[in-house]
Amino acid sequence: MKNFRLPYFGEIDLDMLQRCYRSTVDFNGINVKLDINFDKTIVDQSKADEIKKFLENIGRFYDLHRAFIVDDFERDGETVDYVNFYFDELDEDELFSILGEASMQETEMLNKLELIKINLYPDHDAPFFAVFDYSIKIEGKYSNQLLVVKVNKDGSLNHITWES
Repeated sequence: MKNFRLPYFGEIDLDMLQRCYRSTVDFNGINVKLDINFDKTIVDQSKADEIKKFLENIGRFYDLHRAFIVDDFERDGETVDYVNFYFDELDEDELFSILGEASMQETEMLNKLELIKINLYPDHDAPFFAVFDYSIKIEGKYSNQLLVVKVNKDGSLNHITWES
């Protein structure tokens, strides 16, 4: 039994991992779901240290990802398609429920994006380490349309995609 303490999760046994660990983290008064997903039942000390370091920097990564999203929008990336979806598909009342008195501009919609979930995949074969899911509330409920920021273990951008 090799116990290791992780921020937000407490003690985990590196020699007998569960498939998924769940927790929450507070960002600006919003509780965000936080999961660590494992493929294997054992992880070595260096991988555990990577996870811990990532979790210790999660607040900094949150700020960094907002910059990634804005940059992607300005470069006419996936974020533009994501934002335009709302203007194409929603009626005026639904748009008003999102934007309120704000002008009906795409950049205003970016300000309504909220982080709703973070998933870590530290031992998966995926080309990314973690996924940050962002959504927009429509009439008080999060949309099933997600702007997904996939990042490497150092928090650097892997890519941004739109998923539902």
